[in-house]
Amino acid sequence: MRDVKAEQLVLTLAVEWYEGPFWVLGGGDEVSGPYDTEDIRDFVALSPELLAEIGEWNEFYQATYNDDDPANSGITEPAEARKFDERGRVLAHKLRAEIPDVIKVRYQPVSGPLETIVN
Repeated sequence: MRDVKAEQLVLTLAVEWYEGPFWVLGGGDEVSGPYDTEDIRDFVALSPELLAEIGEWNEFYQATYNDDDPANSGITEPAEARKFDERGRVLAHKLRAEIPDVIKVRYQPVSGPLETIVN
């Protein structure tokens, strides 16, 4: 584990092309990341099951990238995008449940504002 006090950590779950789904803010305003499902273990202990679920969620999004036409990448159907965002929200709540309460958890849906996740 990295030497950052838990009360200084903010974990954000978010997808971005070719990146891991975890972003970490710790010990100030400096954002570090992205981190994949293996590297996030440097900061917090998460269950293998949750890491697998988050990895699958991220991989689904990564698979929507169109190398031939990047501007047309992503989830194009509004209903599918809402479903994807809701799945991410559920995963963010699971993340919140697995880590100490002093660590802040946020979720960035593909469409919508940054959300703070509370128990």
